[in-house]
Amino acid sequence: MKIAVDCGHTLSGADIGAHANGVAEEKMTREVGNLVISKLKALGHSVVNCTIDNASTLNESLAYRYNTANN
Repeated sequence: MKIAVDCGHTLSGADIGAHANGVAEEKMTREVGNLVISKLKALGHSVVNCTIDNASTLNESLAYRYNTANN
């Protein structure tokens, strides 16, 4: 099976996540997403990582993820 995974917010730029109690959402979603990707690959699936590290605008970030998943 081919599965697209989006780990969420960018690490920098216009689409970073929330920060509370010393936790950065964009870093936490990367950690979880990378674990999911590793597990899926270990199970024999083909994985497309749709995550983007930096985007100037929210629209740029969303368009990258959407287009990568659909391609």
